[in-house]
Parts: sequence; C-alpha cells; structure tokens
Amino acid sequence: MRNRMLALLTILSLFLFLVANDVSCNTPVIESIEGNSQLEDSRYFKNGIIVHGENFGTLPKVELISEDKGEVIQLKVILDENISSRIEAVFPEYLKSGEYDIKVTNQEKGTSALTEDYKVLQGEPGPAGATGATGSKGPTGGQGPKGDTGAQGAVGVTGATGPKGTVGETGPSGATGPTGIAGLPGSGAGEFVGTTSQWYNGNLGSWTGAKNKCNAVFEGSHMCTAFEMMLSLQSGNWPSQEGWIGTLGLANLQTTEPVDDCNGWRNDVQGDRGMAVNLYGIATAPFCSTTRGIHCCKSKN
Repeated sequence: MRNRMLALLTILSLFLFLVANDVSCNTPVIESIEGNSQLEDSRYFKNGIIVHGENFGTLPKVELISEDKGEVIQLKVILDENISSRIEAVFPEYLKSGEYDIKVTNQEKGTSALTEDYKVLQGEPGPAGATGATGSKGPTGGQGPKGDTGAQGAVGVTGATGPKGTVGETGPSGATGPTGIAGLPGSGAGEFVGTTSQWYNGNLGSWTGAKNKCNAVFEGSHMCTAFEMMLSLQSGNWPSQEGWIGTLGLANLQTTEPVDDCNGWRNDVQGDRGMAVNLYGIATAPFCSTTRGIHCCKSKN
C-alpha cells in the first residue's frame, strides 16, 4: 500500500512538472524593445518597434494599450524568417502622445506585457506650410439699401429774360407748281414671308398648285420667283431652310439635266430639275424626285 502511494505521488509530481514546463515554453517573454521614442539612437525609424524575447512563435500579435485613453492598437507584424525571438512591428504614423503598454500574444494564446514601456512624446510644431493658392472670386453681393435722400441744393440764379420776338405777318400763298414727271412703274415684286413646313417633291400640281400651297400657310402669298428671293436676300430677309422657287426655266446652272421648274411643277422624276435657294442664299438645282419646302413671297400693299 505504501509503495502504491509513493508511485502515485511520483506520477503526479512528474505531470505537474511537465505542465509547468509546457506553460513556460508556450508563454512569450519580452526581454527588450528598440525604437522607443525616448531612445536617442532609434534604429527603427519613427513608426515602429523591434521586440526581442522568446517564444514569440510564427504568428504573434503585438498591441499597444493605452489605459487612460482606453485604446487598443494592433500593430502590423513583420517577422524575420525562422526567428521567433525578434518581432518588427509597425504602428500608425500618427499616435496620440502618452504612455502605452506593449502586449505580445503568440499562436498558443500565451501573452506577455511590458507596462507603460512605450512613450509617445509631444513633437515640436512643424514649420508653417506654404500659402495656398488664391480662391476663386466669390459671387457679387446683393445690392445695398437705398441711401437717404440728400439735402436739396441751393436755388440757382435766375437768368435774364430775353427780348420777345416780333410776330411776322402771314405770307401769301405760293403759285401751284407744274405737274412733275411720272415715276417709273413699280416692279410688283413681293417679299419673302416664309417657307412651308411641309416638304414636297417637284410635282406640286402646276404653278397654281404651288401658289395654293403657299397661300394655305401664308395668306395672300405665292411661290417666290428668283427675282423676289434676290431682293429679299439683299434686304437681309433670309430663309432658315432650303426651298423651291420658280424661274420659268430661265435658270442658268451648270447641270446635265434641264432646270425647267420640274416641267412646270408637274414632274417628280429623277431626270428633271427645279431651282431652290438654301439657308446660305445659294441657288441649287435639286432633282425633282427630292423633297423640300416652298419659299413663299407676298406682294407689298
């Protein structure tokens, strides 16, 4: 019985030793750090630290903990390959000033911490930045209220009254002059009043059909002649689109087919041509099979 008790105590002591040894092996140990802002020779730049110790493992987590601000900042870890005793950790460039705990946790969830071992000091103010570019001009302010009426100026000196002129006597009626020479007869030409919105080919139903189509849109009007369009263009009265005009076959345009007013505005075939004027005031000779509006003119009263 006594021997069994001794054997049991021996096994229990061995188990406790192994557990303690295993916990010791799995707990990270922080021995020192580099890059603390208090050190004059900070090897690790201005935004990182190097942690030396043991049992960091392959996937450690490094945190800065600010007790007074209640902040926990996890740092980006850069490990040297196959080295579990050195951690390079990068933290955000802008940290609030104060004291931070450094905490390391390995993949076995073992942790180790150094209390208030990392201090961020308040830096000196940087130099003033360059003056920014001049902003854009703001909108014009509203008109101010009308000012008070100024005091009335002094009355000027009255000028001298000029002498009154003598009323002349009414002269006798003059003799009737001779009858003047009769003027030249008027041209009877109308002026451009507009273009039909509906487009037509060269078969307008003869000259009468062309007049009726204009008269239906512009009362009292007719299809413009080349002479009427020329006078209207010279007076600055221009069309806004191309339209047919009449020439009685007198157009002298260089074409292989005759420009014959689409055979008196009865044909809509490719072989005949009519005359038109475009919005630039240029005469054209389109085929009678094509469509456009009719330029309409109205005689002056």
